[in-house]
Amino acid sequence: MQLRFQPEAEIELAEARLWYSLQSEGLDAALMERVDQTLSAIAAAPHSYPILYRSLRRAVVRQFPFCDLLRTK
Repeated sequence: MQLRFQPEAEIELAEARLWYSLQSEGLDAALMERVDQTLSAIAAAPHSYPILYRSLRRAVVRQFPFCDLLRTK
């Protein structure tokens, strides 16, 4: 499965990474590790995530107040 970020999502993730890097050393790396784990899980089983609306699904990023929204076909 090919995953693509919307430009707004890329900006939000970059801002979050910067914010976490200022909070504690290594916290930004922990965020990115959890985001990568979530994206890998999405790619492996996109239909396993709950539907929010029509083809829009939500995957929660563990340990951080983020979720990835995805559209499935």
